[in-house]
Amino acid sequence: MDYKNKDLILQSIEKDLPLEHINVIDAHGHNGGSLGHWIPYDTPEGIIETLDRVGINKLCISSMKSLANDYKLGNQEMIDWTNKYPEKFIGLAVANPRYADDIYNELTKCFKNKYVLGIKIHPATYVHDHPINGSGYEPVWEFAKKNNCPVLTHAGPRTEFHTCGPEVIAKVASQHPGVNILIGHCGSYDSWQSLDEYISIVRQYDNLFLETSTMNRFYRAVDYMVKRVGDEKVIFGSDGPFHSIIAEFGSIVYARISEKQKENILYYNIAKLLGIEKEIKK
Repeated sequence: MDYKNKDLILQSIEKDLPLEHINVIDAHGHNGGSLGHWIPYDTPEGIIETLDRVGINKLCISSMKSLANDYKLGNQEMIDWTNKYPEKFIGLAVANPRYADDIYNELTKCFKNKYVLGIKIHPATYVHDHPINGSGYEPVWEFAKKNNCPVLTHAGPRTEFHTCGPEVIAKVASQHPGVNILIGHCGSYDSWQSLDEYISIVRQYDNLFLETSTMNRFYRAVDYMVKRVGDEKVIFGSDGPFHSIIAEFGSIVYARISEKQKENILYYNIAKLLGIEKEIKK
């Protein structure tokens, strides 16, 4: 193919070269396996090898153990990873609504570490089983507003709309306009219809953003999202290594959008929410 009409991002990837001219942050990743949540490799070195292969600067990680078993132990393991490899990992502290009285203290402890910059929640029935607009998450919104940190939430599929669907997420966005919320997987494991419903609320609320993991299963989904909500409301995430970091990265690289739009999705949008847009250098 003729590379003259391709942006530098696509040229680099198709030549099997890591990106060197732009920064990239993957906003949705995990560290460590746990009971019921196996991932292909659970060492930081294994993940870093994949990140370096394609030129991803940093991966935002939350602990699989925090989601499935012991959220405090998992948060500490996440912190250990960020301390060992601060140049590669950004910490997302998991908040468990089953221990609502302790959430604020746990987040305060985690955020004493300078590499922890965001929060991860998983309201679905098969994880923490608590609706995102329920009282158990109120300390999360309070903490996030006070500390100006983003919250990444699991969202969808349609069977989980009662816990983390567009209607309940919209209620949270309306009640907490000072908190930026990333909608994991764009809420759309299952259908274009679901994606359209989440797009509708992202268009309505300034503090909602679409995180792209699993969108590689839908043809030209990234192009479609950019057209509907604008590139400034779309953020790259892979859910890696639970999902393939490289495959999810490809959905952005091969999108039929401009190089500047790709740069916003791959870096600037999440960097601004994390407050680090001027800190990362190639």
